[in-house]
Amino acid sequence: MPTRGDLLTTIKDVAEKAGVSTSTVSHVINNTRFVSEESKQSVLKAIDELNYYRDVRARGLATGKTHIIGLIVSDITNPFFPELIRGAETFAAQQGYDVFLCNTGYDPERTSSLVRRLIEKKVDGTIIMTTEMEYALVVSLTTKKIPVVLLDWGITDILVSNIKENFHKGIEEAIDHLVKLGHRNIAFISGPLNLKTAKTRRDAFLSLIKKYAVIMEEPIIIQGDWKISGGELAAERILNAPNHPTAILASNDLMAIGAMRKIKEVGLQIPKDISIIGLDDIFLASVVDPPLTTINLPRYEIGKIAWNLLNYSMQNKDEMGKEEIVNTSLIVRNSTGIVSDS
Repeated sequence: MPTRGDLLTTIKDVAEKAGVSTSTVSHVINNTRFVSEESKQSVLKAIDELNYYRDVRARGLATGKTHIIGLIVSDITNPFFPELIRGAETFAAQQGYDVFLCNTGYDPERTSSLVRRLIEKKVDGTIIMTTEMEYALVVSLTTKKIPVVLLDWGITDILVSNIKENFHKGIEEAIDHLVKLGHRNIAFISGPLNLKTAKTRRDAFLSLIKKYAVIMEEPIIIQGDWKISGGELAAERILNAPNHPTAILASNDLMAIGAMRKIKEVGLQIPKDISIIGLDDIFLASVVDPPLTTINLPRYEIGKIAWNLLNYSMQNKDEMGKEEIVNTSLIVRNSTGIVSDS
């Protein structure tokens, strides 16, 4: 009997050692059917003692599935994405799927190259959590019968699902919060406006600020780059404006943190001299000084929803994809305060 995991150790060996059928071993490995706890433990023990490993390639040839999904994100260094990735990976793993992670670096050409690689790897499905790409790349996946889940594309189709982030709720709560504190001059730092998600956040701000048009000054809008450095540069421009705003709403937390750094650098106090709100509620938001008031976007939940939508399409390839809405909400911390009289 083989004692080390190589091509000599087969599922038949495991079955013989566990005293069960090969189909029972297969069901335990692939979690495809109920197996009694006693039989399951016998199989797991045999697998461990024989150091058995599945031949994934052979399994893929037999089933037509690789049990690999692609997950495309914009910037792995951005704290927004790890929780999202963890959500998708956790639930995919529970169903026996591995995740092939792709990082675009906001580069459309790299995104195109990554999609080609996923097709070559014959992934069973793809989650695309970025908008810096042409929709033709989605079509190239679906023509290969590879289901796709998108973030904020507003498109569903056969094999195509979409997650819609409802920024309106959180941004409305943020503006209402600032108005109640006496703010009438609010600036907005957007993301790069060549990206759909940045436009969506900016447009939500502009539509909601109109609610207070009678009492509100025309907002200053500065384009950033999603990064801390971009927030610093945007804040510098805001602070140099005549009659600079008493509050800033940044369209992600990293830029809000960068703005906070610049505000402190010029000798102003937060929130005494200027209030600031971010968006995403990354971990850093709660540990900066002062802790950042921000709009929470439940990233782990987005990852979970993305997997569920993808799994649905992988099981129902002739059906229309679905759209799910994820709501945002304001988390009030110490970076916002009453407008100073001075």
